[in-house]
Amino acid sequence: MAGPDGADASGSAHGTAAATARLVDQLIADATWLDGCFTVPGTQIRFGWDPVIGIVPIAGDIVGAVLGARLILRARALGLGKATTAQMLLNVGVDFAIGAIPFIGPVFDAFYRSNRRNVALVIDDLARRHANASPNTIRG
Repeated sequence: MAGPDGADASGSAHGTAAATARLVDQLIADATWLDGCFTVPGTQIRFGWDPVIGIVPIAGDIVGAVLGARLILRARALGLGKATTAQMLLNVGVDFAIGAIPFIGPVFDAFYRSNRRNVALVIDDLARRHANASPNTIRG
């Protein structure tokens, strides 16, 4: 049974469609904050806090990876498949590994946008599961 926050008894956010939508909106907001909240003046180039934080050698890359892992952990509450989770972890790993390279890393972070990639994977996973669900398993 869903609680007042939309979570089911296990604390999972996939108890109702409204709770799922709320969590997806939060994930999109977090990914935008990390990967696209700023625009380079006079261009269409967007970047977020991830490449800015990544300018600080090692520590910035660790913080960026932890924030990316936090997004994955929150998304797991939606019951993502193992393949989707593995791809998300790979995205954060690539972001961390290449992002740690001095000078090149922050530029890579600005264009790779692992968090936005991961949110797209979440949305694709949810859409795929919804398309394959029988009418009796869809609630909310």
